[in-house]
Order: sequence, then structure tokens, then C-alpha cells
Amino acid sequence: ASESGQGVMADYASKSAVPYSSYLDKITIGIVEKGITHLGGRAFVLAPNLSSVELPEGLLSIGESCFNCYSLSTGLESIHFPSTLQEIGKNAFYQGKLKGAVQIPESVETIGYGAFTQCKDMTSVNLPKNLKILGQGAFNHCGLTQMPEIPAAITTLDTTFQGCENITEITIPAQVTSIYRAFQDTGIKTITIPHTVTNYGAAFTGCKSLESVIIESPA
Repeated sequence: ASESGQGVMADYASKSAVPYSSYLDKITIGIVEKGITHLGGRAFVLAPNLSSVELPEGLLSIGESCFNCYSLSTGLESIHFPSTLQEIGKNAFYQGKLKGAVQIPESVETIGYGAFTQCKDMTSVNLPKNLKILGQGAFNHCGLTQMPEIPAAITTLDTTFQGCENITEITIPAQVTSIYRAFQDTGIKTITIPHTVTNYGAAFTGCKSLESVIIESPA
């Protein structure tokens, strides 16, 4: 499948609304041509045979559920994001099949709600230093083996790493004030909570390996 044109591509409300929906099951290569600044929501949704996709420099955003693999056993396994990308939309890679390390460019300022939820084979990811918005449950139930460094502008971790069973060590930076269910059902063993955190409701529920918790006092 090849997407061409200029500017913003339309967002589609469902798979059936995609103009080429009857071909989504057969698509193996996706090519987004230079000139497109927004890759439409659900553009490659539920495409079980999509093996590779080319995203152009100049692309600014990836729409909601663009590469959503809900209930599929196969799907896109790797992706290279352009250095111009600013936003990864809600559920963009929900239940995705991305494998190994995922590199998000430093240009990205928004990672939407559930963007990488249940990407079971994704083992590591970086968060851009200038990230401004980290959506609820962005890496919920992923295969991450380590927690990425949290950018300075992010003050809330809401179910962010919930269910990431392979994460055994975490670091909560001082600017974070809320960690609601952020580390529920992870494999962490020890944790130090900065005094700046004022809300940690159910943050560590189900952490069966947790041995010690240190809550820092204000200086």
C-alpha cells in the first residue's frame, strides 16, 4: 500500500471506513510518500501481513490506532520513525508486534494514551528529553526489561508501566508528583519514592517481588 499526497491524511473511525479496507489483510509493505504530514488514524489497522513500512521525513504525527494489532497473532515487527515526528497517537501500536528496542526520535513531544499497550515483544524504549505529554497506560503490559528515563516535563505516571513484569528496577525522578498504578504487577524488588510524590494510589499493587520501600522525607 502506498499513501501519497500533500499535508494531512484523513483519520478513519474504523477498519471498514479505510478506503482500501478490503486489502488490509493482504498488504505486506506500506509506503507513506514524502509530503504527508499526518498519517491518518487506522491507516494500517489490523493488517496481519504488514512486514515493513516506510515513513518519510516531514511526517509530524501518527494517528490513533494506526498500527493497532488488536487480537492479531502477527503484524509489523519493526519501525523507523522520521526525525521530524512530533506525535504518536492514542493506541497507535496497541497489542503491536514490535520486537526488541524501539527508538523514538528526540522530536517527539506527545505519546498518546495506550500508544504501545501490550507490545509484548518490545524490550526497551527511550523517551525523548523534550517529551511534554505521556499518555495514560502508554507502555501498559509491555515486554520492557527496563524503565526508560522519565523526561523533565513529565510529572504524572498513570498506569504507565502497569503489568510490565520484566521491569525489576525503577527510578522515579524528583519532578514526578503522581504514580497512580504506574508500577502495578511489575517485578520490582526495591523502590525509593521521592518526597515530591503526593499520590501513589495502588502504585505497587501486585508487585510480588517487592522487598523494601523507602519514602523520602522533605529536606
